Amino acid sequence: MARNDLKKFLRDFDRVTNDVAFNAPMEAANTVVNKLKDIGPSWTGRFNNSWSIDTPIKSFNSKGKKTRGEAVPLKIRLLKSRQKAKILRSSNEAVFTVHNVAPYADQAIDVAPFTPFKVPPKVTSKAIQQGIRQGYRGLDEVVSNTDADVGRQTGAFLGRATAPLDWFKTYSNGGAMNKDAKIGYNKIYRRVK
Repeated sequence: MARNDLKKFLRDFDRVTNDVAFNAPMEAANTVVNKLKDIGPSWTGRFNNSWSIDTPIKSFNSKGKKTRGEAVPLKIRLLKSRQKAKILRSSNEAVFTVHNVAPYADQAIDVAPFTPFKVPPKVTSKAIQQGIRQGYRGLDEVVSNTDADVGRQTGAFLGRATAPLDWFKTYSNGGAMNKDAKIGYNKIYRRVK
């Protein structure tokens, strides 16, 4: 009888180890990434789809697709096997890293100054109204009657959304990132109780 109890205890111990040491931080990182996709800039969608989560078990890393268009949620894998639990317990590293792999990520999170890749083309048609939106960064947004329909297709993604200046610093240092991470942790912790 005691042998069955010990096996059940070890199985439960591995499940709790998986949840506390891996699944909860992974869910917290995923919640943070989803929020970063919501509040960050999305001109083409490529920046939003370039967020990645690096985990202590390399085969469980989650990488964005780096594609244009709507933000696609990361596919995360939760740890379930006893073998992986043993690997996780013997690992010296238990750090989950959230980062963006876009080449212009430093500019998008306002760490580096914005430098345009090319000069916007000259408009030779009708008169246009041109200006800068205060508190936002990026190229001057050109507004005219003709360019409102350029690039729009029914049901197609039209990414031209920017974010407030220092959006990333405000999110990470202002407490909102910790709040979102706590929400992710609590999703898993409710299961453990």
